[in-house]
Amino acid sequence: MPKLVVLDMEEFRSRDDRTRRAFADKLGRALNEVGYLILSNPGLPDGAIARGFEVATRFFALPAEVKQACTVPESRGMRGYVVGDPNESYGKGEAPTEMWHMGIEPSPLPPNYFPNAWPELPGFRADCEALFAALAVCASEVFEAYTLHLAADALLGRELLRDSWSVMRAMRYPPWSVDRPRDVFRASPHVDVTLLSLYTGGSTEGLEFQNASGRWEPIAADSAGLLVGAGEVFEIMSLGLVKPTMHRVAYPPGAPRARFALPFFSIPRPSLRLDALAVHARAHGGHLEPPPFTVGELVARRAGWGADADTQPREHRRGPEMQARRLSR
Repeated sequence: MPKLVVLDMEEFRSRDDRTRRAFADKLGRALNEVGYLILSNPGLPDGAIARGFEVATRFFALPAEVKQACTVPESRGMRGYVVGDPNESYGKGEAPTEMWHMGIEPSPLPPNYFPNAWPELPGFRADCEALFAALAVCASEVFEAYTLHLAADALLGRELLRDSWSVMRAMRYPPWSVDRPRDVFRASPHVDVTLLSLYTGGSTEGLEFQNASGRWEPIAADSAGLLVGAGEVFEIMSLGLVKPTMHRVAYPPGAPRARFALPFFSIPRPSLRLDALAVHARAHGGHLEPPPFTVGELVARRAGWGADADTQPREHRRGPEMQARRLSR
């Protein structure tokens, strides 16, 4: 288990300005130097994560035709039921990963926002909406703390995450083949195309982060607190100050079994320009030149939607290891 930076979110909620600023500076250093950290007291309701995993497990046990009724094809993988993960390799005869997604539903729906698809499953919608809302608040607080560190303005972070494009994903990785090659993973090494990714744990081991020396560090499935990692959107918006989190999902030792996960991907609204923090980031030594497009255009390029291609200049990437650019884990 790696020695992760652990920060208490209650410090940021303090009424004492010095306590809030001290927390913001510690969080800023952790994201700039490491790219991920553990949050204690993230503000989630008691039992919210456990209830989320319970209803997700029940959903994936439903008949295939019931799950297929929850697909939202026009969302391009941002809502509803999806089969198959572009970051995963499959062995002969193995089933693909199953996923279900949800996000906010403004009324009326603006362009690039989509309806959620709810199964007729008791408790599913209420438990998922409660967990999504709590994780969205936590992600906003983390970003507010970073903008307090960067720009002495926590409200800037809140404004930039208004009407967010965030997604919560329930996942079921199927049991694996016992003769699977050792160099094949449930999810190959990748960086999420997000601002922040919040990891609520997993039903088994397997999540690994790459540290500064290039070694892969396993993260315990039952880690206390909430694991927070930076994504590519954050790296670009900070002009390279923030280190995006390279991670993968490996196959744990022992008998083949399914793995369930319930990550939250914090993504600003699609119309937000990627240079929204540029002035403040440059004042702190940010050196990358942000590409001249929006969050939505970046996600489209990385995901290969329609005619959009991944044409971001090489200098906006951290190295040859950053190849998988889709919404993931």
